Amino acid sequence: MFKAIIIACVIGSPDNCMQISDTYGPYPLEGRCRTRLEEMQYKLKGVWEEYNMPFEVRQTSCTVVVGEAT
Repeated sequence: MFKAIIIACVIGSPDNCMQISDTYGPYPLEGRCRTRLEEMQYKLKGVWEEYNMPFEVRQTSCTVVVGEAT
């Protein structure tokens, strides 16, 4: 199982970061997790633009989750 996670930081302040975790997963296939990461980034971009929040994505990952069922 894979869980989608994004690390995003305030532009110009690399120590001011947040972790965004997917609430729909985990996913049985890594490919589906990667697709979900793309969806999450698209939606986050819209939120950040709407609220004028200058963030940038630093890392995306599909983390292996053991013992969780969908």
